[in-house]
Amino acid sequence: MPIGLPSRLIVLATICWAAPADEPPPAPFEIKLRRENDTATIQREPGRTLVCLNSPGGIGAATLTRTDPAIAWPEHLEVELPLRGLEGLTLHAGKRILIGSMSHDTPPVQRFAERLPDGKEMPIDQSSPLWPTLTVSTNEPPEKPATEEAMPLRRFRFQLTPALLNAAGNTLTVKWVDFYRN
Repeated sequence: MPIGLPSRLIVLATICWAAPADEPPPAPFEIKLRRENDTATIQREPGRTLVCLNSPGGIGAATLTRTDPAIAWPEHLEVELPLRGLEGLTLHAGKRILIGSMSHDTPPVQRFAERLPDGKEMPIDQSSPLWPTLTVSTNEPPEKPATEEAMPLRRFRFQLTPALLNAAGNTLTVKWVDFYRN
């Protein structure tokens, strides 16, 4: 018995509809690391992309480059750096350069500034659309370790703001320095 037009439409609609995939699509960027022993992983979840940059030496850089300029940066892009301390962080986003750090104070104090074309630094605060929200988590022991090598790794995580990603164009570079680099 031939299928009538309405039945064909229902079959076509059923075939074209698919449940959401278990896996989000691959990240629309690739990562190039400066140091050979540094590693990078990308964790994608619906609505969130996390880039984990591991740097045993404590000093490194990663360049994120969009693989297809027609595809925008992820809306919610975070970067995580497992370090003992964050002495320096530099974000190169097109012509915009942010430099920052996080103190060892309790609670830790974040500092960010924009490096201007003349080389001067202009401090920015949380009201700036460029301000990358920085958090730190740790499993620090109650007593201070006897040596710097015994300092536990902390997870410094920051979200890249839409304003910073828009300024980046196709390439964003992250540079970091650990207080207790090896």
